[in-house]
Amino acid sequence: MEQYHKRLKKYYKSKNKIMNKNKHSKNYFDSLFIRIFLSSLIVLIVVLFTNLTSFRFDFLTKPLNLTKIGVNLISFFDDEKLKETILSTSTDYEEFTFDGKNNIFHSRSTNFVKCLKAGTVIKINKKESLYTITIQTYDGMIYEYLGLLSIDCYLYEYIDIDQIIGTPQIINNVSTFNLIISKDNKYYEYR
Repeated sequence: MEQYHKRLKKYYKSKNKIMNKNKHSKNYFDSLFIRIFLSSLIVLIVVLFTNLTSFRFDFLTKPLNLTKIGVNLISFFDDEKLKETILSTSTDYEEFTFDGKNNIFHSRSTNFVKCLKAGTVIKINKKESLYTITIQTYDGMIYEYLGLLSIDCYLYEYIDIDQIIGTPQIINNVSTFNLIISKDNKYYEYR
């Protein structure tokens, strides 16, 4: 009888070990599946709620500013990078004027256009052999560089301050380009 109890005890110990191994391997995937299921259920409820009622969630309709997310991630590891993206420069352009919408830059010493505030290129247009580059900064401002003869950037490229983005038109031996700074249909003067 004693032999029988030893065998039975050994059998249950080995069975418990096997069950514990299976329990640990299933536990991770089960919790992952539950998380995915719950997050999908929450998104489904939010979408159904917005479709059935007049209430709107801003985060569903508002465009996502990836530049701001990128700057926040970079500045988490490097504080100097955040200072670089906030500062701006205009030392290469001798004069500029503001006419209510356009900032018009003139320079006799440079024949290139530098990025005045860091951001991501979100649009490039070409009309009548002149380019327009649109850059969105981390704070949601839109910088449109108009009247460029050629460009040195590509779509969705992150542009740092003072990086050359193109060459301006030359009118009467003066390099000239326009800059429109806007946010929420309001226009701003470059400072």
